Amino acid sequence: MMKFLVDENIPPPVVSFLRSKGYDVKEVHQSITTGASDASVMGLACQEERILLTFDKHFSNIGSSPN
Repeated sequence: MMKFLVDENIPPPVVSFLRSKGYDVKEVHQSITTGASDASVMGLACQEERILLTFDKHFSNIGSSPN
């Protein structure tokens, strides 16, 4: 079963929808303080093996990171 970590900018109806479909959904604010760094959010997603959902277009600025 897929597990999701939803960022602060994901609307509550999306969270409710995913939960209604039986997905394991954790909201960032349940584990990290509001406004946490991208690195903290990504670290939590990796640690808990969750798929991160965010509307933050500049999250981690992945395009500028070396491979």
